[in-house]
Amino acid sequence: MRHLLPCFLLFVIVLPASSPAQIELGPRFGSELEPQDDAPVCEIPTLVTPDVETHGFHVGNVVDDFSLFTPDGEQVTLKDELSRGLPVLLIACSYTCTVFRDRIPQINALHEIFDGRVRLLLVYTLEAHPIQDISPYFGYVSVGRNLQDDILYRQPTTYGARREVARDMLAALDVRQRVVIDGPCNEWWWAYGPAANNAYLLDAEGRVVAKHWWFNHIPQNMERDIEELLSPTTDFADAMETHSPEVEVRRLGDVILVDGRSDGTLNNFELTLCDLLGRTIQRLEFDDLPFRFRWQTKADLGLALYFIRSNGNVLARGVLPLIEEKP
Repeated sequence: MRHLLPCFLLFVIVLPASSPAQIELGPRFGSELEPQDDAPVCEIPTLVTPDVETHGFHVGNVVDDFSLFTPDGEQVTLKDELSRGLPVLLIACSYTCTVFRDRIPQINALHEIFDGRVRLLLVYTLEAHPIQDISPYFGYVSVGRNLQDDILYRQPTTYGARREVARDMLAALDVRQRVVIDGPCNEWWWAYGPAANNAYLLDAEGRVVAKHWWFNHIPQNMERDIEELLSPTTDFADAMETHSPEVEVRRLGDVILVDGRSDGTLNNFELTLCDLLGRTIQRLEFDDLPFRFRWQTKADLGLALYFIRSNGNVLARGVLPLIEEKP
């Protein structure tokens, strides 16, 4: 992980350094008092929009503040978490989400590796695969592997019922992180994107550094994202001297073109696109990739920085003008 070059160092070379302004979080949502057990859960859509990746916050955004409660009634606010001067990792979860359950060992590993350097918080949201009730992510009843695992819960209709399922999860699984429960009207779920197991890595000022629509879904890697935020590498000078003229990077609309030799393949290929503040917009990793290929990006910027490596060798880096070009 240390071999990855941070976008921030590239930005330092390209643009003069400037002192970051104090960042204020967006408006706070959530109650100052713990919701009553009989507080009804607001209406849940039978199917969230298929284009879910457009929802929530994105890399570079400052997120909204929130006030939620643990199953034991402790109030947790995001602003207070960030006031300790550490990054915060937020991960959505539910007991009936099989993907989340499978990721618990990875989450616990992050907890051990970055203890004292990153604040980690799980946010308990809607049940992903309730029995009898329609899954909001499928539009129909989808119990899946929960039948074999004997984890059978209906979608809670009150805040108290949701809290009880969260307590059952903590009693049954090896969850070592603090868990807060989304409010009766699913405020966090709507604000941060309606997803079963998405994740946000925030810097100490509440800005999104990395967003996973599914936590640690390949090629995304939260350990690497945290390492890059906490411990930027210092081998940028070597990279500046290692540039292959055989590689050309350009943009046609929202498609990034990487052109090079017509023969051979790229192994352990990494392509990172950053904004001019050094924040990662997108990063992809591949194996056995044709040297000439196209990379789809949703970046909406005037300029961006790119960095390309293959097998640990720097192939290209520089400033990419993200403007519409005519084919």
